[in-house]
Amino acid sequence: MKKICFIFLLIAVTQGNYAQVLIEDGKSAIEVKKAKKNGKWEVTTSRYTISAGKNSKKVQIRVKLASQTGEKVIIDPNKFYLVVDNYKIRVRPVDLKYPFALASIAFVRLIKEDEYGSGNTARGGYNKNDEVVDTFKDYAIPGYLDIETTLNFGSENKPRIKTIYYQPNDIENSLVDIYFMLPKDVMQFSFYYGDILVEKILID
Repeated sequence: MKKICFIFLLIAVTQGNYAQVLIEDGKSAIEVKKAKKNGKWEVTTSRYTISAGKNSKKVQIRVKLASQTGEKVIIDPNKFYLVVDNYKIRVRPVDLKYPFALASIAFVRLIKEDEYGSGNTARGGYNKNDEVVDTFKDYAIPGYLDIETTLNFGSENKPRIKTIYYQPNDIENSLVDIYFMLPKDVMQFSFYYGDILVEKILID
């Protein structure tokens, strides 16, 4: 299994009574099932491990997505983000995966850099598709810094740094684990999908 390092420049488990929130014009609903701090090697996909830097920690939010139409609904993972008021930052996910089925990725990683070669495949950990628009910037908050997902698919000696966003996927009913990197001392944050506040979360 390869190791991917998250570049972050600059809890305990919480399971409460979370509400179901409608998204995508009411076509789908999202509900937080749990939120917790992860161990060092706990963020994994079927081929990769994503590790946190020394000044950051991994946070997992498990959500249930449920179609309200009886059909699959396009979910845009670039609309997921956390807002940390203490730091004035808006943070996008580092990984999204199904909690079962060998922890397979729920949304294909895409890169923004121009690159061609063997790594530029889904099997290599990422792909490139200029037709997919990154909507993360559409929800910028004045006065807040956007934290992009930057992963090193190489090594310390031979880094291959890529800025990651994600390809939308059609989902009917499924659990999805969403992972974020946050400063170590952060305990409270708000979880959004687009301009919709899904939940305010406190992790002990």
